[in-house]
Amino acid sequence: MKEFAYPSPIQVIGKQVIVDGQPVDFPEDLKLNKEYVYTGQSKLFTQTLTVKRVNLSSIDYQWQVHKGDQLVLADSGQAHLRASFFLASEVDNDDQTGDAYGASEYVVTRKDCSTEIRIGMPEEEEVVLKATASSSCNPAWKKVGIPEGMTLRTKKVL
Repeated sequence: MKEFAYPSPIQVIGKQVIVDGQPVDFPEDLKLNKEYVYTGQSKLFTQTLTVKRVNLSSIDYQWQVHKGDQLVLADSGQAHLRASFFLASEVDNDDQTGDAYGASEYVVTRKDCSTEIRIGMPEEEEVVLKATASSSCNPAWKKVGIPEGMTLRTKKVL
């Protein structure tokens, strides 16, 4: 987790962050060292996002977008949980159902751009996990018309 300016002390103890004396759990929607493959498809594009949680606050990822058989975007690296995760989760909308869902945001920041990966926080009874990915690092993103906010899905690991 990257540094974050907060007006009071923050401690990490075990699997929790202590903020203003209150414990907040790190997201554990992804099991440690388990690989998840999320996919999504629109009329023109297929996205594949592979993630693996490597510690409490970081994921390794590989993200590919194809237009037909042509690879138009590839990105990989290690993304880190947004340091302010304990303030509130991000909220995304499922592009198929329109339903809102909470998500933990992981970010990789480069010199003048960033890639954001949001991992949905499933309800207990849900069997499908959701994610989205977006980037300002690759000019192909806007140039070829890759849809932003496409909901990617995978089966929940029990």
